[in-house]
Amino acid sequence: RDDEYGGEIENRGRLQLEMYQAIKEACGDQFIIQIALMGNSPYGHDALIPHGYTTDEFVRFCKLVEPYIDMVEVREQSGVGYQNCGYNSRPGVHPCLEWAKQLREAGFEKTIAVNGGFGDADEMESILKEGYIDVISIGRSLRAEPRLIQKLRTEGKEVPAPCLRCNKCHTHPNGIGRCAVNPKNALANHMPVIDKGVVTPKKVAVIGGGPVGMRAACMAAERGHNVTLFEKEDALGGKARFYAPLYPQQWPMNQYINWCIDELSRRGVEVKLSCEPDPEDIKTQGFEAVIACTGSAEKRPPVEGAKDQGVWSNEDVYKQTASLGQKVVVVGGGTVSTETAMYLASIGKDVTVLTRGYVLMPREARPHGPHTQFEFIVPEKGYGGVGAAWFIYDNLKPVYGVTTTKVTPESVTYVDKDGNEKTIECDSVVVSGGYSPLTEEAVKYGGCTLQFYFAGDCNPDINKHELMYGNIDAYGAVLML
Repeated sequence: RDDEYGGEIENRGRLQLEMYQAIKEACGDQFIIQIALMGNSPYGHDALIPHGYTTDEFVRFCKLVEPYIDMVEVREQSGVGYQNCGYNSRPGVHPCLEWAKQLREAGFEKTIAVNGGFGDADEMESILKEGYIDVISIGRSLRAEPRLIQKLRTEGKEVPAPCLRCNKCHTHPNGIGRCAVNPKNALANHMPVIDKGVVTPKKVAVIGGGPVGMRAACMAAERGHNVTLFEKEDALGGKARFYAPLYPQQWPMNQYINWCIDELSRRGVEVKLSCEPDPEDIKTQGFEAVIACTGSAEKRPPVEGAKDQGVWSNEDVYKQTASLGQKVVVVGGGTVSTETAMYLASIGKDVTVLTRGYVLMPREARPHGPHTQFEFIVPEKGYGGVGAAWFIYDNLKPVYGVTTTKVTPESVTYVDKDGNEKTIECDSVVVSGGYSPLTEEAVKYGGCTLQFYFAGDCNPDINKHELMYGNIDAYGAVLML
């Protein structure tokens, strides 16, 4: 624009300035105005327009409107960046802090808040003590743990549940924003009907020490039941104990698993490792209820050669038993196989992903999910849009709309969307055929006690294979005890 609303930031920000002036005039000084903006946005919101503003312009704008506003909330760069996930953030890294510091050093005297994946209490306390930040805005952490402040005041007796940063509270594929780790979230108005309290504590056996089993045990114990957790392996955590510490993008899950393990001790749950109890033992030990959380097992796809020796699975990769060369083909574009591909790309492998669909991670195709994690710029335009979590890996190439017909340890044959048969030569092949619920391992305990419940991946409803639904299952079972 070439009028008073164009050009320098003082003019481009004139509309907001006039709006804030009008609000204060109409509503008075006691009406609080908070503005929220990125501390640096060179390509505009979500990189979708060919202009934005620099940090210097951000500071100048805030100084311009300072007389009429009460608080500035400094967010991370781009409209997707401040929706932190494990994919686009790392523990303790908060670009908004530097921009907020520059604003304070420029003489801004009103309240400064920051927003961008905060949740660690010690870190937040340290930041506030530095003196240039007044407020730290958190939202998702309070959905994961509504009693965050109360638990922090217990001097370690209680520890808040960590947020997974999965952003499913924003928009879940089924359209209902719920929390993956807090099954009570969004149910506050129903709780008086749902939760009537415990009349008589019971002796409860939880079968399976994965994320859902651990949480079921903790929730039951928290309500006063006498709980024993049985895990057939020699360690807790299920599949997550392998992939969460391994994949860089899964650091929030790793935090969550460690919290669950510690929570078992805090809740007084008896844990028996390397122990798969016989159903008769459950009877003789006097258990009154069983919650089965036996999980699921990875399947190979119904493709010629998929079960042959030397053809690897996702589980082989995250358990570090696969021997992989430089050029890897991953067959399957679901969430697990895509994260396998991202992990392999992150350690320098050249990865091709073959999928029948036309998008990777189809169950995660949602606002603020892994499909909208990074901005990308089209050089000839000077601006662009938002890209998926795997866009940052130049060595990861999806091939969409194909049907794999044959695999060998060093090749994959497929038919493309035009009906042409093609073969890719490679060093290694990883195949994914989804997961099968270990329902039979669960139902063998069905006759041991008067009360028996499924929770998590062993639930025969195969559409529930994700942590959110597993924790909802677990909470529902605990309420029924």
